[in-house]
Amino acid sequence: MNIKKALELLDLEENASKQEIRKAYQELYNDMQVRITNVPDSLRQKYIERLKQIDEAYQVLGGTLEDDVSDLPSTGPIENESSLESNPAEVTISSAKDLLGIQGEFFLEDLKNIYQERKAELEASMQEAPLKNIKKAYESTLKELDQSYALLKLNAKKKNEPNEDKSKVSELKQAYETLGVSFGTEYDEVKKAYQEKRKELVYIINNRKDDFAKAASKELTLLEQNVSLIIPDLSHKDKYPEKNQAKAAEIKNVYPTKKKNLLPVLLGVSVLILVVVGYLFLKSDESKIESIEIVNEAVPDSDLDLADTITDINSEETSTSSTTQITQTAESSTSSSSNNAIIVQAMQAYNNLDYKKAIDLFQTAARQNVAEAYTMLGFTYYWGDGWGSVNYQKGKESFEKALSLGDLKANYGLGLQYNSGNGVTKNPRTAQDFFRKSFNAVQEKSKQGDDFWMQILSAMYRNGWGVTKNLEEGIRLLKIGDSNQNARAQLNLGYAYHYGEGVLQNHQEAVRLYRLAANKGQAVAEFNLGVMYRDGTGVSKDDREAYNWFLKSAQKGFSNAQNEIGRFYENGWHVSKNENEAFNWYKKAAAQNSQYGLFNLGRFYFNGIAITRNDEEAYKYFKSAADRGHTGSMSFIGAMYDYGFFLESNWEKAFEFYKKGEESGYYLRQLGEMYFFGVGGAPKNEILAMEYFKKSNDNWSKVYMEVIPKLGKEKYFEASNNSGDKISLTTSFSSPVVMGKLGNNWTEKVSLSFNAASRARVWPIGNANSGGENPKDEIIYSNYSSSEEFTSNTEKLVSVSSKTPRRTIGYYYVTATFNTGDVQLKIPMAFAWKPE
Repeated sequence: MNIKKALELLDLEENASKQEIRKAYQELYNDMQVRITNVPDSLRQKYIERLKQIDEAYQVLGGTLEDDVSDLPSTGPIENESSLESNPAEVTISSAKDLLGIQGEFFLEDLKNIYQERKAELEASMQEAPLKNIKKAYESTLKELDQSYALLKLNAKKKNEPNEDKSKVSELKQAYETLGVSFGTEYDEVKKAYQEKRKELVYIINNRKDDFAKAASKELTLLEQNVSLIIPDLSHKDKYPEKNQAKAAEIKNVYPTKKKNLLPVLLGVSVLILVVVGYLFLKSDESKIESIEIVNEAVPDSDLDLADTITDINSEETSTSSTTQITQTAESSTSSSSNNAIIVQAMQAYNNLDYKKAIDLFQTAARQNVAEAYTMLGFTYYWGDGWGSVNYQKGKESFEKALSLGDLKANYGLGLQYNSGNGVTKNPRTAQDFFRKSFNAVQEKSKQGDDFWMQILSAMYRNGWGVTKNLEEGIRLLKIGDSNQNARAQLNLGYAYHYGEGVLQNHQEAVRLYRLAANKGQAVAEFNLGVMYRDGTGVSKDDREAYNWFLKSAQKGFSNAQNEIGRFYENGWHVSKNENEAFNWYKKAAAQNSQYGLFNLGRFYFNGIAITRNDEEAYKYFKSAADRGHTGSMSFIGAMYDYGFFLESNWEKAFEFYKKGEESGYYLRQLGEMYFFGVGGAPKNEILAMEYFKKSNDNWSKVYMEVIPKLGKEKYFEASNNSGDKISLTTSFSSPVVMGKLGNNWTEKVSLSFNAASRARVWPIGNANSGGENPKDEIIYSNYSSSEEFTSNTEKLVSVSSKTPRRTIGYYYVTATFNTGDVQLKIPMAFAWKPE
């Protein structure tokens, strides 16, 4: 694929910037992922191929697929799942009918034909569309068509069927939830879940005569009502065969007969025993007949073996283990209600930032294997809420445990980890998969009014995590949370106003919202408020206020705040400068894998600040921070490859890391040198090199900017004194000299001319120190001797070499000492010796 084709595929202009290319790719990538999730199987492969083309186009334009595919950061909670079926919530019945051209009442038998005709018409139009953007529009409409069809199927009426309430979607979802299965679960799994649950309840009803039996009877009635909603919908067998009715009638007739046959036997027993036993037997049989009638009404004959069920129910021998199991099942039902109450209390405590109470309650529920308790414990570990520090490994283990117990919301937590690289290898694509899997569960929980999950859903919409990015919907959810005085909502809404994401940028409003959340004790809000005071954004700059808010957040274990306190001590802002104290705070932040703490700790080891210099330790921390996306650390790794600190000198690797870390502003002069000399894989580009020197503006950059314009302007250099004694040199180069191997010499001839009565000595003097660096004998000036005397009109070779890889620029001085005074040549030069 060529550049023109790539630009066309990403819908970009020829002069698109790096940021524009990245943004276009991210939007297309997220859009295609959502389409792949929601389209019918017949179209899915087509979208997958399209996504591969988009990936290829991005690479052609200089992008890397490891780039994060969601560019909008968030400081609050989040989550999401998209199933492979259409999501009815994305369209309304009215819009669905409009799209399919349906007016008024519609029937299931007609709906499929209408849908197929409309789909064929749209696909044909899409194929004929001459422009890419028009084809995209048709693709979007086809997706909406699939969603509309899915929604209308659930609300369609069958012909010759009496009128009934068509708002089935919420009823069906509730029915699936009652059975303990996900909405849309396959028919066989629903049937299996129903049979298992019903069997448990019938056992309780027939073997317990207390409140457990009453509760089980009510639950059984509800179970039968719900299964009657689902099974006809899945199997389309809503008319049971008549033999079912006959079998049920036959079963009913057995019991009265059985009762009558037993009465003569009981006459031989005392009247009291007769009354007691007869009464108990009759009551027991009546409940059994009632259960069988319900089964017959709910399940077709082909789906449940009634004879087997009756045998189980009427078994007169119940083992001790079976009785124990029944008791445990009943107690489990009661325990489930108790656990739900614990989760509700725990969530209230968590939303109120009472993390200690929340954690205690979550742990109590987790000991009963409550899935959502493990999910929430995962978040407390991931964010460090209530623990004083983060623990990504425990967070991951908790999320995985929750998933094994069936809580799909835990996918969101794993998505966060793979998106950030915390506790796992960073992989934005894997993250998106987890986000999509969590979306439906998160959305359902949000609809129940839970503030925490509402904020998770908001973050998913704002970041495009597992769902098409929708800032408007994300902000709407944040404002609901704000009205409920939810600290996380206020934090995230403040962030939105801070950066103008989905709302007009308003720093004063951001400060107000941050303060509301910070006053409740929200650690991230405390940090953000500190940033506003530190930078003077939305408030007057105030280092004291900034420090106080940072300290509150740091003491709660928020790593970014711990790093910031370290910076205050390193630079002496508001507090006395104390590099040892700075080192300790950086160490705390680094222990939580804060990329900023890791970088600053690496920097202290690299420069020997507050600790003995240790390049190996420095590299370890730089690499850990770079793996988390810290650009400054990437630049420092570039320097270690460049100069051979701990790592073997490798200019290609150095250039690679310098480019990755370019945005940090570190080592820009070295990047400019590589473009100037055309080394390390950098194309030779003097203009671009000068731009980097201007941005860097350090001492050596100033030397480059001074000398470069003079290189190659002159070939012949001559100097003399008042007595007419002179030296001269003709250079053999007009551009920077790049040596292929260490030790290679740059050699020139120096001509001397002086009065016969004079004597002369000559030597070159390097100007390596003009940039303020000590060359440490790395540049060797040879082929001369300070004691050697030359005769007039002779030539002398002088040369320059290096024993280590380096790039340098400056003036090359050649000095001749005559009896009548010194004469010196000043020659602009630029040398580079590449690593071998």
